[in-house]
Parts: sequence; structure tokens; C-alpha cells
Amino acid sequence: MHVSSSSNHASSETEGDQDGPTERQAAILALVKAHGFATIDDLARRFEVSTQTIRRDITRLDELKLLRRFHGGAGLHEAAAWPGRGHKLEPQATSAKGRIGDAVAAVIPDGTSVFLDVSTTVETVTLALSSHKQLQIVTPSVTAAALLARTPVASVIVTGGLIRGPDGSLVGDAAVAAISRFKLDWAVIGCSGFEDDGTAMDVDLLQVEVKQHMLNRSRRALLVAESTTLQRRAVVNLAPLAAFDILVTDQELPAHLAEVARASGCEVKIA
Repeated sequence: MHVSSSSNHASSETEGDQDGPTERQAAILALVKAHGFATIDDLARRFEVSTQTIRRDITRLDELKLLRRFHGGAGLHEAAAWPGRGHKLEPQATSAKGRIGDAVAAVIPDGTSVFLDVSTTVETVTLALSSHKQLQIVTPSVTAAALLARTPVASVIVTGGLIRGPDGSLVGDAAVAAISRFKLDWAVIGCSGFEDDGTAMDVDLLQVEVKQHMLNRSRRALLVAESTTLQRRAVVNLAPLAAFDILVTDQELPAHLAEVARASGCEVKIA
């Protein structure tokens, strides 16, 4: 027994000392990339290991910036899901996001006020809006504010708050309080997945709280989602499709989502 324990301990140390992910960690990464999110309990059952072992795996993958730890599981890390941060985007992904950004910019006229959410798809909207005139922007996104800093946009207000994650997302009481002071014409919101009933979902409770406040403080709401997002699951309820006036995506909706959109009065624009 003593020899077996030492061997297992050595094996564990070898796995932990590797520069890259272990075989099991690579499999976890593949599952999360396929589904958008995975819970610790589901991963433990699938790989027949303890939840503590899965937590260590997720922690390691988070350290490698391959996944992002969330309460109860793991989701896609910005750098893994969207390689545009410091890397060249694949042409197809660039094209899809770019078309969505352009489609949103065509809907939002000059001289209006806009909440801009935090996501890489919303960032393409931000770039597409950068040539608009006399926009008033309020955003919890440090990235969006930086992109708009030297553009003709009339004013950009950053909410303040606690920076959460590598995407420059501002969350917490300060962000919510700032948003509550405004009533804007538009909110442009991103999400991480959908339920079968059409509920838009995300993976971070604090970010969802900010998104929901932007929805409540806007006159019209616009949801942006790449086609890959339409097939994903996430764990935190954001809002039903009925809460949005327009959904902009890059491919036709799956049949069940298309039906929900029709029934809820949410206009769908294919970029």
C-alpha cells in the first residue's frame, strides 16, 4: 500500500508540474469548448474522480488562461473563446462578428444614447459605432471606453465598479448605482447561451446583474449573439427573448428559438 501511495503521489506531482494541461484537463477543456460551460459535479461523474480533483483541474486551466473558473463550474476564458485578444482572429469568426457589429450600427442612429455591454461581440458593435456622431455612451466595459476614446462619439461614461475578469468588465454596487442614474435609448447586450425556452443565459452572476440593470434602464434592447452561442448552454438567467426588441445574429435561428422569437415579438436580424 505504501508503494502504491508513493507512486500515485509522484504521478500527481508530475501532472501538476507539466507546463501544459494533463490528458484529463485537455478533455475538460474540449467539453467546455463544445458546450460553453460545465459543472464540477458533472465533470466529476464523467471522469469518475472527486469534485476536489476537478476543482484542481479547473484551477490549473484557469491559471493557463484556457478556462475561466465560475461558481460551481468552468466556462470559456476570453483568450480561449475569442483569440482576438493578442492573437489573430480566424477569418470566419472575424467576419461573423463584424457583420453583427455593422448590422447593429445600422439600427442605431446618430444622436442617441446607448448602454454598451461587455463581450467581444459587443466590442465589434463598439467599433462599428465609432464613426457615429453625437452618441452618448454609458458602459461597464473598460475595453469599449478605450476603443471610443478617440472617436467622434460625443461622450463616454464608464460606470465604475470592480474590474472582473480579463475583458475589463466592471461589476458590483458602484456599477449598478451608476447605471440606475440613466435612462437611455438603447442597450446592446451580449450573452453566453440559450435555454430551449429562449431565455438568454450567461455564466457570471455579477455581470448578469449589471446586464439586467442596463436592460431595465433602456427604452429599447438589442441582443447580439454569434451562431455558436445559439447552441450553447450557460447557468445564469439573463432575460427571456421577450425582454429584447431585436436579436442580431449571423445565421438563421434553430427552429425552437425562431418560434420563441416570433411568439415573443422579438425581431430577428441575420447579419
